Amino acid sequence: MEIPFTIMIPVFNETRVLQFSDFYFRRLDIPVVYALDSQHTPEARRTLRALGREFRTFDNDRPFIESGYASFAAASPTDWILRLDCDELPTPELIAACRDFVAGDPHETAGFERCQLTWRDDRFYACTSTRFAPANQVQWRLFDRRRATFTPQIHTAGIALDAPVTLRGAARIYHLSWIFLSWEDRLRKAARYDSYGQADANRVNQLFPLAEAQWEELDAPDLTGAYRDWLDAAPATEETIPA
Repeated sequence: MEIPFTIMIPVFNETRVLQFSDFYFRRLDIPVVYALDSQHTPEARRTLRALGREFRTFDNDRPFIESGYASFAAASPTDWILRLDCDELPTPELIAACRDFVAGDPHETAGFERCQLTWRDDRFYACTSTRFAPANQVQWRLFDRRRATFTPQIHTAGIALDAPVTLRGAARIYHLSWIFLSWEDRLRKAARYDSYGQADANRVNQLFPLAEAQWEELDAPDLTGAYRDWLDAAPATEETIPA
């Protein structure tokens, strides 16, 4: 698939979710570029090499993407960048919508909805609780680095937003953090981000109890089929909704 932008994925210390990210993009024949953060763990580098992935590197003095966003963007082979995280996967409709958007050579940044998922009973479920409703989780990630003013604050868009455009419908991403992070991982991540001044609302999101969330079954054959096949080849332990 040829696209007029680069899907750039920053890598910090991810391993398992990085393996599934690679599997998903290869399955859908979507080109991506992984960029290794300067504070990465050795395991992350080894994982990329084991996957046979060429990767870029970027300088960053803090363990969150916004701090090193300018360096990250400079590592892209194209000016237009769609930034996704290792635990975020796009729908095919999002790739098509981004392609059409960039083809018009716009001056705006574009965003799209993010759907928070869990996995149980051999299927995905999407969180419908108000704070995680996709319309309340718009991510501003498609931008032209030539026109971007970068901002280093944690849990921000990482770039200044001037009349951004929101892509709607099935053009969205799926967030798998609750599947690949144990409760202990989530606690450690929240504490780390607390030390860099994250807002209370972000901490609440990170530590939201799955048992208190509302869910509906997700209709996403591409994602579900890929995850089932990947689990068959590389079983993992996921956090699930308590019975």
